[in-house]
Amino acid sequence: MMVGLAVLVLAPAARAHWDETMGCKMHYPQYPDPDGWDIDMTNYTLADDFRCMQSGPITGIHFWFSWHYGEGDDEAIRKVHASIHDNVPAPANGGFSHPGVLLWERDFVDFEIAGPFYGVQGWDNPTFNEDGTECAYEDHFQFYLMNLKVPEDEAHWQERDTIYWLDLHVETVGGEVGWKTTFPWEIYEDPAVYLVDDVAGGEIWEPILVCEENMWTDLAFVITPEPATLALLGLGALGLIARRRRK
Repeated sequence: MMVGLAVLVLAPAARAHWDETMGCKMHYPQYPDPDGWDIDMTNYTLADDFRCMQSGPITGIHFWFSWHYGEGDDEAIRKVHASIHDNVPAPANGGFSHPGVLLWERDFVDFEIAGPFYGVQGWDNPTFNEDGTECAYEDHFQFYLMNLKVPEDEAHWQERDTIYWLDLHVETVGGEVGWKTTFPWEIYEDPAVYLVDDVAGGEIWEPILVCEENMWTDLAFVITPEPATLALLGLGALGLIARRRRK
């Protein structure tokens, strides 16, 4: 499971960054597949579902990403828009679940990035099967971990054993960012989805199909609780050496 993270460099405590010793408050961490794909999250809004395993606020959102063609810099990221939705279950006659009512949202212009990490990765956009875009094999070889810290007074409270959706969109002033796919065996419940349209009757979502296999996929991310809760659980506090960006 951790083969893709073997190149992580550990440093003294820095709670803003996530590593496996710090635990999480979702079903399990969805680790990045270093030889997987990156799904365009600059031109699209992407979402993935998770089950809350501990009642309390979300104070950390961590996801892995790459730059299209490997060309980009922290300073080109203008903001990250994150939101939490409730779950619309899959219909009894088939189909897939998707984000429902908006429960929380926030724009981040202050974040921390760890990396780079390495692998042979492809680039895809969610509408590949619709617009005929060719898949970009061996598009880039580096990926990063984005750490978003949510102030406790702005955090969304979650209930244990409830399924939620994390939606993410990255706005840049140059270059395209992709959300990394997780390992096939890390897929939880239904596939990750992308926002097709936002109409008067609600949002329309469709499953993300990886262009190579034309199969459903999930995305690489971790949801964490506040540090005080982690301390009570007796979990470690090792951090990652990272580059900090502040607006």
